[in-house]
Amino acid sequence: MAELAPERRLREVPDTDGLDTTMRSKVRDLLEAEPGIAACHSIGGGNRAILDVFEELGRRAEVFVAHDLDADNRRLLLQAGGVLPGSPASIHSQSGRPRLTQVRRRAE
Repeated sequence: MAELAPERRLREVPDTDGLDTTMRSKVRDLLEAEPGIAACHSIGGGNRAILDVFEELGRRAEVFVAHDLDADNRRLLLQAGGVLPGSPASIHSQSGRPRLTQVRRRAE
């Protein structure tokens, strides 16, 4: 991502093991230190914890990208207030692994 958009500042949250408890603590520290963060690209678990921290701090994740269209992430997508029309579905990529190809925000 740094190569594709070098003008954007990226912040990493390492060593969380994708666990909600660890993720919650580290993401809270980051978001409290950097109030301008409004987006997240989560490559692992702990997605519920990340969104909970945004909410607890009275902030909204304007963009949230998560991998794995598992039961937890499907639930998060459906709770997103109608962002998706209908139910999200997996579409297999060329590698044979499921991927979600398109998520669009509803018109305001």
